[in-house]
Amino acid sequence: TTSTTTSTTANESDTPSCNKHILYTVPNIFAGDVFNPFLLSNDGGDYRFVYWGPKGSQTPIHSDVLNTFSWSYNVFGEKKWIFYPPSLSSYMFTSIDNKVKDKATSNHNNNPNEDTKYCFEIIQKTGETVYVPSGWKHSVHNLQETLSINHNWITPSTLDQMFSCILSEIEAIDQEMTDWGMGIDDDNADNGDDDIDDWGSTFRRRHGPDGGDCIRGVSIETLIELYRIREDMLRGCVGLDVTTFCVLVSDCLSQSLHNLFLLQKQKEVVNGQDQNDMHIVDTNRNVCLLSEQSNQEQQQQQTQQQEQDDFLWENWFDFTCLVNMLNCILFEEKGSSLSSCDATSATKRSSKHLNRESLRNRLCAKLGERMGDKVLQTMFKLAKACNLLLQGAESTETNDEENRSL
Repeated sequence: TTSTTTSTTANESDTPSCNKHILYTVPNIFAGDVFNPFLLSNDGGDYRFVYWGPKGSQTPIHSDVLNTFSWSYNVFGEKKWIFYPPSLSSYMFTSIDNKVKDKATSNHNNNPNEDTKYCFEIIQKTGETVYVPSGWKHSVHNLQETLSINHNWITPSTLDQMFSCILSEIEAIDQEMTDWGMGIDDDNADNGDDDIDDWGSTFRRRHGPDGGDCIRGVSIETLIELYRIREDMLRGCVGLDVTTFCVLVSDCLSQSLHNLFLLQKQKEVVNGQDQNDMHIVDTNRNVCLLSEQSNQEQQQQQTQQQEQDDFLWENWFDFTCLVNMLNCILFEEKGSSLSSCDATSATKRSSKHLNRESLRNRLCAKLGERMGDKVLQTMFKLAKACNLLLQGAESTETNDEENRSL
């Protein structure tokens, strides 16, 4: 029996119109989520749930959607979690009657020679929270009637995990579309593609032989429709399409730039105030110090300064990761000077499925040609400006090191 799942508005504080109905607040340790606030503001959905299940119900082996992290808080009840490291291959998981069967049992630790020796289990009681790392397969068994609050979430520095999942799904969908006779091969576009011609002939029968401008003998409308279908299938598979992901990354990067600007301004103001406190005043040629701080006040200032520096560093780290993520999306040559993204295996395997042409076609399919082109141009401008900023920061850091050595 699979546990019953119902959606909830969860932490309504993210939704301005529902501030009167705050059900709970997210623990600070899980703060920094950029996924759910973005979806709530732009897409109307979220990945926050309430799970209820009677005693004996379970959720079979699975990994969380889009390679997200997740956390689960038990309102009441008791659960047994079994975790499987990402290093384990999929051969140990079998599918029977379209249901994933959990091979591991409560005594799996008694057989250390089995692959399951790398797995482990925990018991979650009422009031306890479980954190699930990205990519870890797990199964959940309700030992008692249980009610829990769950979030799937992602941070700016781990959007590459989400991108890796999207690329894998794109590859699978492209293969499925090819099997249906609706394939697209942008890398071999100039050589022609029978699948495209077959699908294009269907559209020509609908719209006539002169149905608008053509690319490689196929109408633009045909190509855009093919990519719209792919975007819809992708959203159906993982709940997110390439267009929404691109807007998410661009939105996070713009916000990160804004935060860095504010933090830098705040730091300059604080530094200026510190200098003013140490100014000397010449009164009747007698030099006096305006204020003399105690050791305790100095320590407090040092602590605050350290916290500000740490916060600035965290934001700068997120900014760097977001720039790398945007580079991975836009620039096909991963070794170029503009792209510092360390491409994952999925990126390398699926790069031909999301090149510059297919990216534009996906954006135009979802947003319309004019808006799609505008979004793509904005992404390129943003990437160029941010890469220049990173290069300038690296140059400044190098000069600082040289000055220190001198």
